[in-house]
Amino acid sequence: MRDPVVCPSEDCKLYEVIQGFRTEHELLPGGALWVPPGFLFDGASVPRFFWRIVSPGEPWVLRGSCVHDMLCDLEVGRAYDAAVVFRDLIAEDAQTAGKPKRLVTAMFKAVSDWGPQFGNQPINRLNRRPFESH
Repeated sequence: MRDPVVCPSEDCKLYEVIQGFRTEHELLPGGALWVPPGFLFDGASVPRFFWRIVSPGEPWVLRGSCVHDMLCDLEVGRAYDAAVVFRDLIAEDAQTAGKPKRLVTAMFKAVSDWGPQFGNQPINRLNRRPFESH
């Protein structure tokens, strides 16, 4: 994915999608999700203690973080499924960036255990329309 985000504030607490993008994953309804321009997300909530390992806003984390935050904001499906989508997207981008698989595994564990908790129906079984691509 080419730079769909920028840091809109001086303290870099949120990122904004500048150019909408479509991402694909088997767990998403219809297999895809459209993320519109203007969507704000935090770039991965990584505790400061771990910033030496991975800091918020690292490019290889942004796509997965963005999609995960959108799923959580909409409370679509189960939180665990949103974490799986996050894991799979950052795994693709981590490989391109030369990051180790164990880092992806650790981030997935943190998101699935300590991230938002919601829902009881798998994402791909829902019939919701915010996922249509443009």
